Amino acid sequence: DLLKNDYFFDESYLSYKFSNNIISVGRISRWWSPSKKSSLILSNSARPSYGFELKNYAPIKPKNYFLSFLGEVDYEFFLNRLEKNRTIPNTLLFGNRVSIKPMKNLNISLVRLAQFGGKGRSVDSSTIINMLIGRDNYSRKNINEQPGNQIAGIDFSYNPKINKNIRLYGQVVGEDEAGYLPSRTMSLLGADFHSEFLKNPTTISVEYVDTFSGKENYSYNHRLYKDGLRHYKKPIGASIDADSKSSSLSIKTYFNKLIFDLTLQNINLNMNDSELNYWSNQSYRFNQADFKISKMIKNYYVELVLVSRNKEIQDYKKNDLIINLEYRF
Repeated sequence: DLLKNDYFFDESYLSYKFSNNIISVGRISRWWSPSKKSSLILSNSARPSYGFELKNYAPIKPKNYFLSFLGEVDYEFFLNRLEKNRTIPNTLLFGNRVSIKPMKNLNISLVRLAQFGGKGRSVDSSTIINMLIGRDNYSRKNINEQPGNQIAGIDFSYNPKINKNIRLYGQVVGEDEAGYLPSRTMSLLGADFHSEFLKNPTTISVEYVDTFSGKENYSYNHRLYKDGLRHYKKPIGASIDADSKSSSLSIKTYFNKLIFDLTLQNINLNMNDSELNYWSNQSYRFNQADFKISKMIKNYYVELVLVSRNKEIQDYKKNDLIINLEYRF
């Protein structure tokens, strides 16, 4: 739970542009995924943490002949500090994402998160170097000598030339590394189909998410950083948290300046009865329907969300109604 006497300014930050770079400081939400619904590594399921960010302003086109195959390049680096109310207070979270566009219809991103430091933990040059090069499992006998906890992967988004209205996408993220490639992997696969329904833009999506890495209670968790990749107990990655699976069908359309978004899901939650899963310490299998209506009214963004499940999930009711109201300057 949030500390009663703390004040938060989510999505409040300052940015400064120099040359083709932007440096920012504050609390910034990030979404590192080709999917609009799920992200295995970094999403807005948890509140944004405080820190610094460096990214490019416009895509970079390498002038070097041997690097021209990369197409357009984008980069993003950040260093954040997580909350103090955790096993290791004020753990640092480093993230980097590098995206390339070798073809007009193909985007590829390399992504990584690393937890290190925190109260009582070393943040010397050796720790930082080992963290940056991914050397964090070199001392299996004494876990306290390890620099931190890392998770890394790759994602893609592809539009087939035969039908540009179709988009295929995927993401694979590993808790471990073997041969410089992710191992103990989690996966996400999906497809979008764009069309016009009664002259209204419509998108139909199917998606499958699996956060079971092949080892029980391993995904998003760590023996040293026992709170895992979570912020105020909520998952930084996939909203279903660890050791879970989800299959979904989504339809999004526009009508009379209203946005309608319906998602039907079959969820297998916390398959290994982990006490660390945010939603429940028991295993549940259920169906869920999310129906959202939203609209911009001048400077106000209004959103109405109805969530309905076919059974109660621990402390969560079968039906929830959520109303969001935002004022945008």
